[in-house]
Amino acid sequence: MMTKKILLIWLLIFFTGFEICSLAEQNSELNISVSAREKYDDNITYVKNNTEKDIITSLILEGDYTYQAKTWNIKLSGGSEQELFAFHPNFNNNAQYANMNFEADITKKDKITVTDSFVHSDEPRSFEVTFGRPGGRYSSYINKLDVQYDKELSKQLKLRANYGFDTDTFSRDDINNSFNHTVDAKVFYFFTSKTIGYAGYEFTDRQFHPGKDGFTNSVQAAVRQYLTEKLYIDVRAGLDFIDSFEGKKYLKPLIVSTLNGELTENTEVSIGYSKRYATTPYVEDYFNYWQIAGTISSHVVEKLNMELTGFFGKGEYIVIDLKDDLVGFSVDLRYDIAEHVTGECFYSLSDSDASDDSFDFFKNTVYVGL
Repeated sequence: MMTKKILLIWLLIFFTGFEICSLAEQNSELNISVSAREKYDDNITYVKNNTEKDIITSLILEGDYTYQAKTWNIKLSGGSEQELFAFHPNFNNNAQYANMNFEADITKKDKITVTDSFVHSDEPRSFEVTFGRPGGRYSSYINKLDVQYDKELSKQLKLRANYGFDTDTFSRDDINNSFNHTVDAKVFYFFTSKTIGYAGYEFTDRQFHPGKDGFTNSVQAAVRQYLTEKLYIDVRAGLDFIDSFEGKKYLKPLIVSTLNGELTENTEVSIGYSKRYATTPYVEDYFNYWQIAGTISSHVVEKLNMELTGFFGKGEYIVIDLKDDLVGFSVDLRYDIAEHVTGECFYSLSDSDASDDSFDFFKNTVYVGL
């Protein structure tokens, strides 16, 4: 019966088309698409022992809408993914995501930006989210809101203020829900058109419900240097003044360095290193970590695009004395078969090695789709 359902889905996708709607007017654009994937996963439960394998069929509906006015613009996007498990139908699920980006010029020198992202899924969708996460398969609802205000004082001096509010809700009873408030202010100085510096202050408050609060006050300074017109490096350093969940105070350094932009006309890169003591939504503790993460996207030939992603991180929770190392790698190939029709082949490897077996897992995932 399941085989017939999977075959029906693939036939539906093939004969109805892939981009089912694309409408463009002078100030707006609407796109709606549908796709399907066939995936093999050798560890669907994210555990070290007694792993379960399965073949999963995904039906995906996505859309985005953009509107451009004279002094403001907005972009909305979202999607829904229905997963059907061939051998474990009790794991069938529906994941959703939604994003919003709003920008408005209040005056010629004042600008406001509001972004919001929401994800509901039964498994982590990135290596960064997986790092420090307890193992197992369980659903999460993650929402991130950010409000940013920019003020241009002169050609060389600019002010920026941000407020962020994150919510993390999990289906596991042993992981409490949490909220994270972030307030920060920065002063930017443009030394030249290629060299920008800034200094700033940041306050974060992670609240677990039920549970305690962890507070961090940070002072930071950074430099951005453009190597070319479209390629730059950021170097940021500072100090974190931590009031931990258990009432102890710490003074810890933070270091962040990133390389972003176009390496060549057909290749984009985003690679970063960070070292910090930070909270996570999983454990009422501070996570002392360092990580290297990067993505390289390349337009290989006329119709073929490739994206490589790598991750390596080492971390330790201070109070519960739990260490977690994560190695991750993925490659995504997309080929334009015809107008509005793209074939995709994807492979991912994740290896979590922790001092607690409940955080340990090794996982391979591969899928093909249209």
